[in-house]
Amino acid sequence: MPKLHPWATLLLISTSIAACDTRPTIVINEFMADNETTLADGATGEYWDWIELYNTSDELVVLDGLFLTDDLDWPTQQALSTQLSIAGGGYLVLWASQEAANDPTHMNFALAGDGEELGLFWTDTDSGNITMLDGLAYNAQEPDISMARDEDGTGGWALTQQSTPGASNQ
Repeated sequence: MPKLHPWATLLLISTSIAACDTRPTIVINEFMADNETTLADGATGEYWDWIELYNTSDELVVLDGLFLTDDLDWPTQQALSTQLSIAGGGYLVLWASQEAANDPTHMNFALAGDGEELGLFWTDTDSGNITMLDGLAYNAQEPDISMARDEDGTGGWALTQQSTPGASNQ
């Protein structure tokens, strides 16, 4: 085998690591734990709590192996349906309605308006390891005020009266 230059060896190692990294590019981008009048579920007309996920990549991501939870000690509380996907740079609004059996966009938990946790987890099918992709603990929420990232997919969290479910944060 020919001797590789040190930078070529590093490039090969980096390429191999990148090729093995199948970690989804999905994050929690915005949520509302006390939705009274902001966004109604188009199917039921109800004002459920909601969680917006954002795909930080340019590629479509199927939500296979992902879980949402309102208890970081219970990472597999709600499996996300393999019927769900998010286009590159796209958004998906999920309902924290406790009505998960009827619709893949509905979760089996509701968000606590007086504060709790919210987490997005992933199970690596190769290793079986469960990894937190994103998560936070939040304080009491005001009605119809969401928490959103300063910039889509990154940055800190802030309360906002300009809720943007399914669209870029303002």
